[in-house]
Amino acid sequence: MLGFAPSRLQVRYSYRDYRSEGRSGSESKEMTVRSSTEVLFQPRDSTKIKKFKLSSLLSISLSA
Repeated sequence: MLGFAPSRLQVRYSYRDYRSEGRSGSESKEMTVRSSTEVLFQPRDSTKIKKFKLSSLLSISLSA
């Protein structure tokens, strides 16, 4: 079965700053990107980088 991703994707993301003490509010933003856009993750104290194409993801959740 052959599937085609749309050429543009809408991405909603939010971030939090865990470096400071206390509660940090999160802000949600939305943007449109190409489906070929890749997301890179590199855990702290690691040299290994993981790459994911946005067109192959449904949801990503990271926590500190």
